[in-house]
Amino acid sequence: MTGAFEIHWDRIALLEKQMNPATRISFLPPSKAELSFRGFSALEDLPPDWPLTPDYDRVSVDPYWTLIPGGWCTRYGDVSELVALRDEGLALINAGDALRLGFATNALPAKPAGFVRNFFLYADGWDKDSDFHVAAGTRVEPLPFHGMQDQLYGRETRPAFPSDELHRRYNTRWVEGRVLRQTARR
Repeated sequence: MTGAFEIHWDRIALLEKQMNPATRISFLPPSKAELSFRGFSALEDLPPDWPLTPDYDRVSVDPYWTLIPGGWCTRYGDVSELVALRDEGLALINAGDALRLGFATNALPAKPAGFVRNFFLYADGWDKDSDFHVAAGTRVEPLPFHGMQDQLYGRETRPAFPSDELHRRYNTRWVEGRVLRQTARR
């Protein structure tokens, strides 16, 4: 969950599934997961009909927008335990944060001669972008969960999960929200 989720892709492709008995799929969990403050990327100066494109090399400690959700977020440091399983234990990442994942590719089986190896990152999570049209966009909570009714977000009680203990241990960093305040009209 974040105020400004920024993902950098080298390539995105749509693939058609074709069965090939020579294809091997290996799952590789992250060997490292570090959460830290990175800052906010400036936007590239592009024509107005182009999408907003961050310049990853130009970083500021100050955000370029006025809304940041407030609440308890995941502390900085090793968060491997939070991203190890597909459960309800969430790494709560806020505006300006960076989650850096490392993978021990040497743990993969040897690549047979003539084969090509491709990598695919499977991420399971939610993004709250603090848009004015987002329910509870100015707050980190309520936390989402697998099986929730999306149209009832914020009105449906989140059940207790065994991984809630992870939240008590990791979500110890308070982020003061920034909210655009409406001024009184005269």
